[in-house]
Amino acid sequence: QQAAELSEFINSLESPVGAAGVILCGDLNSLPFFRSVKVLESGGMVDAHKEKGVGSGCTFPSTGLPGILWCPFSRPILRLDYIFMKPYNPGGIILDRVEVVKRVNGNGSDEMASDHLPLCAVFVVTG
Repeated sequence: QQAAELSEFINSLESPVGAAGVILCGDLNSLPFFRSVKVLESGGMVDAHKEKGVGSGCTFPSTGLPGILWCPFSRPILRLDYIFMKPYNPGGIILDRVEVVKRVNGNGSDEMASDHLPLCAVFVVTG
């Protein structure tokens, strides 16, 4: 329901003169095949990671699950965070790339500020 309301809101926005489009970022707590993601896509939002993502796009849990015997991953295994874009005109927003940010400090251990890793996208706005 929330995704449908959000999609409706985004589609109701008027395009101000000179505006390139809308960028929506957030933790949706939804996997890529969930209904909420599909609703946003069907409303015209483009999943930036699907377009130009580097790697798996997994952001959660930030430290992985190294303490669980049946799942000894030390990296995130779920894609729950998204960057969507909706250009107002073709070529108005050009996506260069999207990647999950993982910083390693000087002693080799990961610095985690959240249970999710952040996403970073590079856009070119034209016109």
